[in-house]
Amino acid sequence: MKFLTWFLGIVLLLITPLLVVFFNFKQIIFSPESTKRILVQTDFYAQAKSVIKKSLFEANGDSAELQIISKATNKTLDEYDFQPKVEKVIDDFFLGLSKNDGSLVIVIDLNDIKTRLIQNGGQEIKGSANGADVAQIPDSWKVNLAKYSSSLRIAAFFYRNFVWIMLGYSILAVLFLLFSILLGVRYLKLFFTIILITGIIILLQRILIGFISIPEVFSSVTEQGRTGLQLVIENLAMYFKEETSKFLLWESLPMIGISIIGLIICGLAGQKNIHNIPLDDRKIT
Repeated sequence: MKFLTWFLGIVLLLITPLLVVFFNFKQIIFSPESTKRILVQTDFYAQAKSVIKKSLFEANGDSAELQIISKATNKTLDEYDFQPKVEKVIDDFFLGLSKNDGSLVIVIDLNDIKTRLIQNGGQEIKGSANGADVAQIPDSWKVNLAKYSSSLRIAAFFYRNFVWIMLGYSILAVLFLLFSILLGVRYLKLFFTIILITGIIILLQRILIGFISIPEVFSSVTEQGRTGLQLVIENLAMYFKEETSKFLLWESLPMIGISIIGLIICGLAGQKNIHNIPLDDRKIT
């Protein structure tokens, strides 16, 4: 039992910081509800519209036909609510992860957007040379994620088995605590020491994340400057960083506090047991 207790302690010390990262990722973004929430919290839809409009304005030439299409597109963007469509894509993506068929195809309906674009352009866009191109926009857009199958399999495994992973970890933690109690004060100290070290590691993760500058990271990996799309992604990354920092803080501090209290109690209990040991060979009756 002693060997098993040490083994469980080392395993928990190694996997807990990784499991905390996985748990936080799942709660912040890796579920339909959390993904929808992060897009709303970062004002993604309004910012995405602004980026598209800016791109159209920069790409718009002197051609009257292009100006007509650009004007119709801007009007369509102002009127159209992309949130339900994006949220359906999110639901379809996670539904695909929950299945075990090895394929993931996302279908995006474009029919209503195309119809509204033609309506906003009126007869001008229909009679222009580029009007035929607008009319030929497909009614739907299929995105086949088969080329990311290896990464998606890993993501799907963790997504489908999240509850079982957390349940397995909880069982290991309970067994470690139970064995430590059965073996006495010395192993209870081991239990609380493992918790203390784990809590410190998680707190160090929180401190290291605080030193990461999201704008500098994006500037170092891109060569296009602070484009509109980059700013949108930066906002998403900043939100993720802030939420992760909160999770790590509230996960580490209770662990550190509980472990310190536990070690103090174990220390006092150990001293009491030492004082009760007889100093000579007399039998205790």
